[in-house]
Amino acid sequence: MTTDSPSPLDQFPEAMRAQLLELLQSDDLEVLRLRTEAVAKQQEASALLDQADRIEFTAQLKHGASELEQPLVDAQAEEQRLEVALTGAVQAERDADDRSRAAADNARQATDAERRAAKDHADPATQTEALVRARAAADVATRAQAAHEGATAQRRSIEGQLAAARQATARAEERRDLAAQLADNPPRVPASAWTLTLDGVRRLLMGPQMPDSDRGVVTLFVRDAARKLGLDREFANAALAEREREVQARANSMLLPKPGHPLRPASSGTTYVPVTGR
Repeated sequence: MTTDSPSPLDQFPEAMRAQLLELLQSDDLEVLRLRTEAVAKQQEASALLDQADRIEFTAQLKHGASELEQPLVDAQAEEQRLEVALTGAVQAERDADDRSRAAADNARQATDAERRAAKDHADPATQTEALVRARAAADVATRAQAAHEGATAQRRSIEGQLAAARQATARAEERRDLAAQLADNPPRVPASAWTLTLDGVRRLLMGPQMPDSDRGVVTLFVRDAARKLGLDREFANAALAEREREVQARANSMLLPKPGHPLRPASSGTTYVPVTGR
């Protein structure tokens, strides 16, 4: 034969047990339980909204970081192109320098030959040929020198472009890395329009101070609620009444005697104009 296990209520006196049983079976306790459950579910819903905002915000950060990959690739490709171009420009400058030196040396030799022909009183045909060669060699040397200077300017131009391209690559890489860091360690997640619509007013009333961006969205709902409750007219009438009191107070201060004067009335609700003796 088995016996029922003792109830925790058995340790209380019979009168107290009756009161406890009555309390447990009362509607008040059920109402309290339901409201407590509602508050818990409301907090759970708020946490779910925050979780959704974090997922959405993190996805946006990752998408932004991925969009910065292509500008970096483009910048790196431009840098590589200019590096190749600089290698060719350096070689072209060296070749132009070699041609310029050779042309200058040829011009000196032609000039020396023309001077020797004149000094030795060579026949006119020989002197003419030497003079023509000297002048032509000088022209060739001038053109070769100009080509060398042009190649030098081209090389310097590409060096400047390459320096700018390297800076652009560094900036693109820095932006990409910063975006990736933000995606991995996001800052404060802003509340979405969904969260502010469903939970914004409660957060305004019960939570900490809202950022201005969040308050701007919640203001729309508060303003609409005030209009439906007629509070907008009430606030407008209160402001108008306050304005009228301020105007009345300024009028009284200009027309009434100073406080303490025997002619100043006790109440300033009405404007009195003191009348002097006739």
